Amino acid sequence: MTALSPPNHFDDLQIALLHQAIGGLGSGASRYGAAMYFYAQHTMPASMLEIYRACSKFDHEDPIAMARHEGVDIPPISHHGMDA
Repeated sequence: MTALSPPNHFDDLQIALLHQAIGGLGSGASRYGAAMYFYAQHTMPASMLEIYRACSKFDHEDPIAMARHEGVDIPPISHHGMDA
């Protein structure tokens, strides 16, 4: 994975979507969409994108908790603004 380019407003928006509160209406799909954006930017590995995909239908499902449970490495972009 490569590091993020210098931040821009669109990246900031996608980061905010990636870190939406668990349980919010539509949050699972929004997180998955943001994960796809970062996958296209080569900052989200396919294994973590799959976790976001699996959680996308269930707004209450925590992708970070699922990744830990499945033993999937969590990329730095997923930890942004969180305790690792």
